[in-house]
Amino acid sequence: MLARPGGHAGIPSCAPETSCCGDTVRKSEPALLAKGKINEEHDWEMMYCFTELGFLPGDYRVMNLSTSISPTTFFTKIVFMEKKLLSEDGEIIGNIILATGAKRGIHGKKEREIKFESEEDRVKAVEEHFGVKLGIVERDSILGLMSQIKSER
Repeated sequence: MLARPGGHAGIPSCAPETSCCGDTVRKSEPALLAKGKINEEHDWEMMYCFTELGFLPGDYRVMNLSTSISPTTFFTKIVFMEKKLLSEDGEIIGNIILATGAKRGIHGKKEREIKFESEEDRVKAVEEHFGVKLGIVERDSILGLMSQIKSER
């Protein structure tokens, strides 16, 4: 569900000031706010905020750097991937999320969950579920980082 602060062009309005992912979006700032539900039992909650602010290549470099080195973002603590699953007619029906394990859900219900015990488990899941084959340099680049899965085997 999308909402725009103050409403706009057939999109429902939300409160003049709305909190989204820890930030406040004001009515005067053009933005689309996307709400989602984990499943039918949960309430709608704010998931994403899309602004109409333009970006230059330097802006993306700074945002990527901050995301990759800041101790306050979870991206420096875990490896995170998400893949949307589509029905035959192109509707989103579920997802696969990879973090400390892999979870597959269809229509808000968890179908399968795998807990990673080693980096090798994670590398196999990245290839199996996301089609990404990591080379030796990519596999070794996580060694020594806090996001590395320490094998207990």
